[in-house]
Amino acid sequence: MLVNWFGANGRCYPWRQTTDPYRVLIAAFMLQRTGVGQVVMNVYPHFVDRFPDFDSLAAAEEWSWRTSFARSVVPADCGNSGAVTSVRDVHKSVIPRDLASLECLPGIDSTGRSVLCMAYRLPVIARPKLVRPSRRAHQHRKQTAHRPNLIERLDREVPPDHPREFNLALLDVGSTFAGIEHPDTSCVR
Repeated sequence: MLVNWFGANGRCYPWRQTTDPYRVLIAAFMLQRTGVGQVVMNVYPHFVDRFPDFDSLAAAEEWSWRTSFARSVVPADCGNSGAVTSVRDVHKSVIPRDLASLECLPGIDSTGRSVLCMAYRLPVIARPKLVRPSRRAHQHRKQTAHRPNLIERLDREVPPDHPREFNLALLDVGSTFAGIEHPDTSCVR
């Protein structure tokens, strides 16, 4: 099973050690812009130490956190004029637990799915780009259905008791087998 494979082979990153919705959102913003790389590995722990919650980040001068933590890693729309301020002001510093409300926040887009899965452990595909490794891991043939229909179907395949681990496993399988034309995925069945 994919979740078992992840238990033995999953990569360990600081942002994977938390289910705090704020920290999950900050990690998702950073990863959306740069990928895993050393930059996020170095910036994320310091960023969440300096700005541990919505209130501290929303209260900070944008120039201070943008210059301190590399513009390329922290997008402008996560700060004072974007999602963080909206969550603080509109949702009383609590990230909504439904996709429609999350997607209405500035700069969230598909990042909302990551928050639902990684922070709230809801059974959804965390990132639409996981469709490809999911197809590989489950040996789906190429789909002729429209992508939204495929994502809805994959949402139903996410195990309700391990949605976070399942999605992290898909990320790791995708990374492990990326670029391999005919990967042997027998180890993740």
